[in-house]
Amino acid sequence: MKLHKVLEKQLQEYLPENLRQDPALQPLFEQISKTYEKEGRDKLFYSISENLKYGVLLVSGTGEIIDCNQAFLSLLNSSMKPAKVLGMKECEFYSKHSTVFKNPEIFDKISCDYIKSRQSHFDECIETVDGRFIERDFSPIMIKGEYAGHLWSYRDITTRKKIQDAIVQDEATQRRVLNAAIDAIVIVNEKGLIEFWNKQAEKILGWSVHDVNQYFFSSLF
Repeated sequence: MKLHKVLEKQLQEYLPENLRQDPALQPLFEQISKTYEKEGRDKLFYSISENLKYGVLLVSGTGEIIDCNQAFLSLLNSSMKPAKVLGMKECEFYSKHSTVFKNPEIFDKISCDYIKSRQSHFDECIETVDGRFIERDFSPIMIKGEYAGHLWSYRDITTRKKIQDAIVQDEATQRRVLNAAIDAIVIVNEKGLIEFWNKQAEKILGWSVHDVNQYFFSSLF
């Protein structure tokens, strides 16, 4: 049932006819309906955001924080609760919490650049002073072509980043070992393309790694 229908039913039960039809009271009834609708939306956002594993921050077009979840505050090591953050200026909140990042000045500048651009930005990786890696997205909110605010999403990717770095480090170590070998070593992928060509292969076969990279091995002979 629509909210205005619920209100109408309540008014019929508790107010006499002459008051229900009084034009002077219509703006009040409309305001009550809008308040109910807003509270419904706020409860919906709260219910969704609190069940997300990543942090979200919703900001109005004039820079006030409309809502955020506990996951967002926890990622920034904030002791504040979501209810205390509502209504704060976004820049004021960040000025108190950007020191959680290794380069707070760069964090503040990039944040401002994103907001001014009113363009979506994804997968920015930021390192914290306690060794975590936080990835964030920026999404502007446009209503009928007009800027109405923006949404930030933050997630902790520390474990994923460490695994990726370990893989890269492992590959670099393998390449150093293979390049130090006294034999020519060539690695070809499942398509037959050359992916690795060590220094001995350059000497023995006569082609540099730049000459053969991503060439079909069969095309060389």
